[in-house]
Order: sequence, then C-alpha cells, then structure tokens
Amino acid sequence: MTPDGLASYPSGHGPKETMIRPVAAMTTRDMTVFARIDHTGAAAKVGMTAPPKAVAIFGNRGPQRH
Repeated sequence: MTPDGLASYPSGHGPKETMIRPVAAMTTRDMTVFARIDHTGAAAKVGMTAPPKAVAIFGNRGPQRH
C-alpha cells in the first residue's frame, strides 16, 4: 500500500545512479536536498547488512528574500 502523494517507480539503474539522477534533477529545479540517508551504509557501520536502500529528503527553498 502506497501512502497518498507518494509515488514509487522501478529503476533500470544501480542504487548509486538511482539516487544521483533525481537529486541532480531536484537541484537543477531550485529544490533543496536537505538530507540523504544511506541505510545500507549505516548498517555496514555497525556490522550489519541491508539491501541497497537510500532516502533523499527534499523540498522547495521557499520565497526568496532580497
């Protein structure tokens, strides 16, 4: 079940490229990437394994003030 407003699409690219492409698209559209969370890397740091999974938290920069 997908929550309202959330879309999920399969990728034909590897995990690293799958994260790079949308993050690049967001930044070229003046969106802010607030954080990238690498679940696989975090698991490795504590001696665990996890399937390739990462999250990008992003949003609009908001009104520009001059």
